[in-house]
Amino acid sequence: MKLLFFDLETTGFGCEKCAIVQIGAIAVELDSNNNLKPIDAINLKMCPRKGKWVDQRSFAFTGFTIDELMTWQDD
Repeated sequence: MKLLFFDLETTGFGCEKCAIVQIGAIAVELDSNNNLKPIDAINLKMCPRKGKWVDQRSFAFTGFTIDELMTWQDD
């Protein structure tokens, strides 16, 4: 069995006002001993879309800084 796990980092709560700044995903396979074996992974970072709100409290969770976010590629 193959499984795919996602993780998103955002600039706060609320999809209408906040932005996704990081998407991580890992594909795994469950072997016959019920162990998870990584198959592939991806880690994409992007600066917040123009006009989206950046809640300063989100940095405590993500570990990012606003200066760091602004150096990432935009959509």
